[in-house]
Amino acid sequence: GIIHTENGDAGQYLDTAQVVGAGVNEIVGSVGQKLDVDLYKLTFGEAGQLEIDISLTGTGSFGSESFFFDSNGHPVLNTRYANYDISILPGSYYFAVCDGNMAAEGSDGNIIIDDFGAGIFVSDGVLAGWRPTSAPFETGGYKVEFSMETVPEPASLILLSLGALALRRKTA
Repeated sequence: GIIHTENGDAGQYLDTAQVVGAGVNEIVGSVGQKLDVDLYKLTFGEAGQLEIDISLTGTGSFGSESFFFDSNGHPVLNTRYANYDISILPGSYYFAVCDGNMAAEGSDGNIIIDDFGAGIFVSDGVLAGWRPTSAPFETGGYKVEFSMETVPEPASLILLSLGALALRRKTA
């Protein structure tokens, strides 16, 4: 697979997110300071079920939290779980990894998604910043692995169904 290693410190905002190249299926980085959030811009060419697996590396022991945003910065998912699946369409997304004590906030200063990993959408809004929710704030390394189970396009499903129907009629 193709590995993207965090270059310096990945940005925390939509306009400073570290862009990850096409075909990358692993990101390696670190939350190197208190209140650090690493935001990456990812692009997927196909629809499918995206599996995200996060593991800690090195000597750090921080409780990782991750956020997933659409191409405009609207929240899609927030979780403290190390492994999860999400259905996506082709396009760009933002993925953030941080200590488990951060919340995403909108331009109005309100939290847009949080609730300690439950993924509660608190307010409509676009990612504009981050807010600590509690202490302690820890640091450490992480590895994020992405794998995609693609979903056939609707036209492909129709052709597949018609082919199966033709075979069924032929054998009947």
